[in-house]
Amino acid sequence: MLAILDQLGIAKVKQVQYCDDAYLEIKSAILNKDPYDLFIADLSFKTDHRQQKYTSGEELAAQLRNEYPDLKMIVYSVEDRLQKVRYLINSLRVNAFVCKGRDGLKDLSSAIQAVDQDQMFLSLRL
Repeated sequence: MLAILDQLGIAKVKQVQYCDDAYLEIKSAILNKDPYDLFIADLSFKTDHRQQKYTSGEELAAQLRNEYPDLKMIVYSVEDRLQKVRYLINSLRVNAFVCKGRDGLKDLSSAIQAVDQDQMFLSLRL
């Protein structure tokens, strides 16, 4: 994924392993008047020893959408249940949903470009 961001000329990238860290990073950037233009999240993570307030990308996306309604969001996940995708698009108002898989990175590139132009993107695999 980082290679795609680099190819698209996206210089400011912060990759974190935990949803709580992502939340704090986004909140800090906004408070410092240097907000991120885009948030890309997976939906699920394996649990480990670290306690988390946000245990899934879905929970984090819901909180971010509540606090920062204009933040552009892409969900990049193996999840491909149509009901879940509808919820993400209609309720959480994510800007794009990309299925991981054979065309995942190509779709992610297309999604980033579409969202940058204020367009919605859904992987064709759905």
